[in-house]
Amino acid sequence: MVWIPVERYPSKLTVEVFVPHEIAHALHYKNTPAFYFNSMEEKYVVSRQIITEGVATFVSMTVTHCDAKTALWGDYLPKKQVALWLQECLRQEKIMNEYVFDNFYKQNMDLFTVSEGDDVANVLHFRGGYYVGLRLVERIVQARQLTISDIFSFSREEFEHIALETLRNR
Repeated sequence: MVWIPVERYPSKLTVEVFVPHEIAHALHYKNTPAFYFNSMEEKYVVSRQIITEGVATFVSMTVTHCDAKTALWGDYLPKKQVALWLQECLRQEKIMNEYVFDNFYKQNMDLFTVSEGDDVANVLHFRGGYYVGLRLVERIVQARQLTISDIFSFSREEFEHIALETLRNR
């Protein structure tokens, strides 16, 4: 089953980017059910969220042939805000990777949410987890020369091990 919050998709571009993202989640959960969650506590475990959001964003970017900026935001935010956010992600990437590594098996909702009035420059509390997840999956795919099918086939334990090793080596 695919959950598509169409009421939150204000434009054609958003639909084109986020529908494949949500379909990727469904395919990933079908192939590796251990990544699914049964409670909000499970949902926001950093390891699970970083990997599943990274995979879904990577798949969306790949199948739609869009850039990372578009795969991460569509046109949800104005271009200036997205540019500032991406600039901050690049500037704070090492800090974010260390944070994810140190909190890999803990819960953190802030890495993946946006609240009205939040500062886009505060990437640890403004969807920075999506950026870290995408970059992590990109590095894994590149280093191991993987296909989308390959990334859907890892067990959760294997993917978490690979992700931790990749974060450790950055």
